[in-house]
Amino acid sequence: MGFKKRLIHHRNRFARGQTELSLFQGVIQTALIFWLFLRDLMTFPREWVFFFFPICLCGVLIVQYLIGYFMDRFKMIDEIQDWDAARNPYLKDIRKKVQ
Repeated sequence: MGFKKRLIHHRNRFARGQTELSLFQGVIQTALIFWLFLRDLMTFPREWVFFFFPICLCGVLIVQYLIGYFMDRFKMIDEIQDWDAARNPYLKDIRKKVQ
């Protein structure tokens, strides 16, 4: 395998891993921001973070999963991919040559 192919291969692996990891980073960051909001909204001991943080984290995970579930159930993902594909210049050229 040439240098370019190895570089592209490893770059794509890195990008895919970064995408997957950003899901968890986003969930944790959202839960922390929500926790800070709750903490500033109400005054209670900091020990409650061990109780509320997991609840916030699970809540954010459930909401994100439900959004993905309903997007898949109502075929919104397919429509988004079709919309993206219709605007891809390479696919436009292929469609013109095929038709």
